Amino acid sequence: MDTEPRGFDEDDLNSLRDIADLVERELASLELTTQDSLTGLLNEQGFRVLCEKACLCANGWKCRHHSPALM
Repeated sequence: MDTEPRGFDEDDLNSLRDIADLVERELASLELTTQDSLTGLLNEQGFRVLCEKACLCANGWKCRHHSPALM
């Protein structure tokens, strides 16, 4: 890993924008599959994701507090 900051050329910036767009679309897609669009409550799939995460935490796995599926 380099310890000195470096600049980004236009191709680098375009690549970063493309990656950011992909991540935003993936998060939006995940939200659509786990939350009811009218109420914002978790649907069955969202509840399953939440339960799986809770089980992993209960079994001692390192857990993140902000899951994209649950935002």
